[in-house]
Amino acid sequence: MQNSDESGNVLKKAESEYKGHRSLLSRTRGLLSSMKRQDVIDRIILVVGFLIFAMVVLYVVSKRIGVLTLQRKIVAAIKSGSNVALNQGIAAPNVNDEL
Repeated sequence: MQNSDESGNVLKKAESEYKGHRSLLSRTRGLLSSMKRQDVIDRIILVVGFLIFAMVVLYVVSKRIGVLTLQRKIVAAIKSGSNVALNQGIAAPNVNDEL
């Protein structure tokens, strides 16, 4: 009988402690869910930022390569003395004007 009463008292004590911690557990659960949500948002922002950065780098590299290709064509046309640059709509400098 005494063991039964002691067990009942221990269970009542445990129940009261659980009820005391219930609000703490619910607040913790809410904080964890908001942290998970923020983690997802942070990952999305990171991925979008990286994609924008990669697109800008690709754009700059493609423009730079395009300028270099055009520059090489002009220099080659001037060196060869042909009218390739004129055919493409780019005016080549007149060598006779300098003399």
